[in-house]
Amino acid sequence: MAFLAQERLQTPVKVMRFDKLADIEKFDGFWARAGLLHASRPELGNVLARVYRALKPRGLFFSNYKSGNAEGRDHLDHYYRCLNQTILTRAYLLSNTWEILSVERYAGRSFGGDAAD
Repeated sequence: MAFLAQERLQTPVKVMRFDKLADIEKFDGFWARAGLLHASRPELGNVLARVYRALKPRGLFFSNYKSGNAEGRDHLDHYYRCLNQTILTRAYLLSNTWEILSVERYAGRSFGGDAAD
């Protein structure tokens, strides 16, 4: 996906772990498609603060999560953390002064093909 984005945008696209992010006001945006649901609740606040610091003013951030209150490993042994909207919104607001543009709910599928929020 990063390679295709780089080709389309004609600008470098970097792939890295969020917990390694140390830049300040460097990036125009971040795309975290189903990536941060693997962070524990304590890690999530740190990651969100790192992303916030690394974004340029008016930068954009997309992330999606599984909703609920569960934590554990799925049948493929992937760690996940489901957060309800209240807890998730609180994590964003406590980590910095995020402006939340939209929150949408949709039905998805797990890696194993099971239905998931």
